[in-house]
Amino acid sequence: MQRKRVQGELDDHEKLVSVLREVDVVISALAVPQHLEQLKIITAMKEAGNIKRFVPSEFGNEVDRVSGLPPFQALLDNKKKIRRATEAAGIPYTYVSANSFAAYFVDFLLHPDEMLHQVTIYGNGQAKGKLLSIFIYL
Repeated sequence: MQRKRVQGELDDHEKLVSVLREVDVVISALAVPQHLEQLKIITAMKEAGNIKRFVPSEFGNEVDRVSGLPPFQALLDNKKKIRRATEAAGIPYTYVSANSFAAYFVDFLLHPDEMLHQVTIYGNGQAKGKLLSIFIYL
């Protein structure tokens, strides 16, 4: 199996298509703020016409089976857009849903290191819960 690293911009459509014509499998690892940039990759893969498997960057929740509170729901909606675009393009795909760890969301949504003067509490504020972090070292 050969690997090739290419540096470029997602906005350079012609280069992206050219690079994609040289590979069979695309595994995306774009960060959360860039999820919708995968639409450019999907468009280029469809034009290249040779991709045998696409693994979009969404290694979290099963977005078609969960719903979330407003900040998280926006993220889920973006991931759904990527799924629907992949399916509409007819590109073979694999979705990896490893589910989430609460520790990520405590930091991402609650920002415990910041001194906030206002917080948003969803529901009636009476829900009780526990957070668990699991670390795996190989």
